[in-house]
Amino acid sequence: MRNLARVLRQHAFHLLLLAVALIVFVKPMVLTTGDEGPGRVVLELFVPWALVIVVLLLVGRSDDTPDPATQAGEQERD
Repeated sequence: MRNLARVLRQHAFHLLLLAVALIVFVKPMVLTTGDEGPGRVVLELFVPWALVIVVLLLVGRSDDTPDPATQAGEQERD
């Protein structure tokens, strides 16, 4: 799990995620012929969005830097 967290914090991984997301999200818009069914639309649009959201959730949870707002609140109480 530590290796995954280390990879998720890398700036290069964030750029790779951006590039893959751009390709995956633009492809259905450009290559749509009009005779796709609703199932194909779900697979090509909503599933990639869900995957990117899950990866971003994991990226957010892998960040081990303390929250400044939380630290300020703790210092005021002390």
